Amino acid sequence: MPTYLSDEWLEAAAAAVARSRPLQDVALTPALVLQQTVRVADTDAVTWHVVLGPDGTRWAAGGHPSPDVTFTCDADTAWAVQTGAESAQRAFMAGRLRIGGDTTALIAHQGTLADLDDALAKLRSSTSR
Repeated sequence: MPTYLSDEWLEAAAAAVARSRPLQDVALTPALVLQQTVRVADTDAVTWHVVLGPDGTRWAAGGHPSPDVTFTCDADTAWAVQTGAESAQRAFMAGRLRIGGDTTALIAHQGTLADLDDALAKLRSSTSR
């Protein structure tokens, strides 16, 4: 059982995305890059990004040099969204989740984002804090 935000969890997320047929069938041109940063302490954070591109979808630990959309929140908010205790929309409206960049891309690609959510469902259910 991976611990949320650990290296093991990041690797498991990358593997889940790589195994998802719907995500690997994505062929977005130009690519769409989503990046999330979770603050785990005042001076520490965990960042990863997802590239939805012409050759499918790839999840990677670390930041991307030019993400199209960014998400930033603290660890408690990220965990609440991850477990379904709170929706991302509610966290955003309450100011606990910040979204930057081309937010219209989120609407344009909501079906693919639902596929991403589905690909990570098994990992979510087996993740501990």
